[in-house]
Amino acid sequence: METRLEREHYLRAADVDIKGEWMPSAVFLRMQELAEDNASNVGFGRIFLGETLGLCWVLTRVNLKMHRYPRLGDTIHVATWPLKPTKLTFLRHFMIRDAQGETLGVASSHWMLFDIHERVLRRTSTIGDYPYDPDAPVVLEEPGKIKLPPDMPLCETRNVRYSDVDMNGHMNNTKYLNWICELFSSEHIKTKRISQIRLNYIAEPYLDQQVALYKSQGDGGFYICGKTEDKTIFDSFVTWEPI
Repeated sequence: METRLEREHYLRAADVDIKGEWMPSAVFLRMQELAEDNASNVGFGRIFLGETLGLCWVLTRVNLKMHRYPRLGDTIHVATWPLKPTKLTFLRHFMIRDAQGETLGVASSHWMLFDIHERVLRRTSTIGDYPYDPDAPVVLEEPGKIKLPPDMPLCETRNVRYSDVDMNGHMNNTKYLNWICELFSSEHIKTKRISQIRLNYIAEPYLDQQVALYKSQGDGGFYICGKTEDKTIFDSFVTWEPI
């Protein structure tokens, strides 16, 4: 069984930011959609899991490293493949290349199974043997826990709005990237780009819920986290590079 999926993608206006470069949230969206298609191809897509087993995929951690961002009008190729699962986590890697085959970025991610009815996580063995290629490449270190610095200053608070949520009323995984980028000044955004981001999803904020966002600089980047009533929703570490 073929466990690797690669697709071509043409960058349109909705995919790029003020610099004309692929927007980080659009990168995450493309990876998420490709992961879902790949899971469907090997028999474990969203519809099968939900209707047959009462389960759904939950993205818990992502580590993305970009060497170069494609621009409006560029054609790129995005590939994904699973690695050997652990007891609780499905490992999935990605590679992004330009039309000439040059690597633009790589990513690693962690996914878990969530029981829709019992509202608990399930072991990977719940769905049997998930197909993977033992010779598939490891292109980036796995995302791990992020140790946040103490007493991070509050940056702003914002509510989860209509454009932030998915069909379940939870904040969409890709929207966190927009929230993170919007914590930086327009001058920062115009003159720098994200070179690497580690993002851990810890809990799900809902429509209209207020989230407090904290940001602290250190270790060559920025620590950012979101909280609701002292409950951490997400944490991340972002490094930027000048254009």
